[in-house]
Amino acid sequence: NNEIGLASDGKTPLGNGGDGVYLSDSPSNQIGGTDLLEGNLIGANHGNGINALGNSVHTLVEGNFIGTDVSTLLNLGNRDNGVNLASSMNTIGGTTAGASNTIDYNGAGGQAGSGVQLVGSPNDDEILSNSIYENAILGINLGDGPTPNHAPGTPGPNNYQNYPNLTMAQSDGTSTTIQGSLDSVPNTIFMIQVYSSPATSLSGFGQGKLMLGTYVTQTGPA
Repeated sequence: NNEIGLASDGKTPLGNGGDGVYLSDSPSNQIGGTDLLEGNLIGANHGNGINALGNSVHTLVEGNFIGTDVSTLLNLGNRDNGVNLASSMNTIGGTTAGASNTIDYNGAGGQAGSGVQLVGSPNDDEILSNSIYENAILGINLGDGPTPNHAPGTPGPNNYQNYPNLTMAQSDGTSTTIQGSLDSVPNTIFMIQVYSSPATSLSGFGQGKLMLGTYVTQTGPA
């Protein structure tokens, strides 16, 4: 329940000269939480909102507003990324109630500028159920994106996890039906989350303001 880079009103910019929260070789942290009184406002900082480097594994980031206020209307973006990960096995968001982060408007400095940016070759970073919208470059950036799909298992940030190719999406006003395919590691269970946004991203690859649903599936044999 801190204001980091903002005045106590949660709206007026007072950004730090670097990152809002900086972790270096510091494992097992929790930033925010699922309770209404645990989430932080992290905005207007001159670096990243949150920066986790080295052995900062098992860091949990949940329930925060990163780059905006609780109304999600104010542009309080951090100049670089909302969350910068050069560390493995962290969780940004989650599937429990209240775990979602709102990560908006980051990247005004133009040096990086994504909602969540992976740097180097971190792996097993989970980015789940967040509202990520209107960041300068991408919502989630695996390296120097937009990143095309790779052969399954290609070494790189999150092993260059492929995105699904959607072939159809239609709504009858009550329910939405989406079809597509995922080319990834054989015989592996994947959680696919589908989002919508009111406007397209400048990159041509959509970010995700509103989560529509979650689907768990398993890839077939090789």
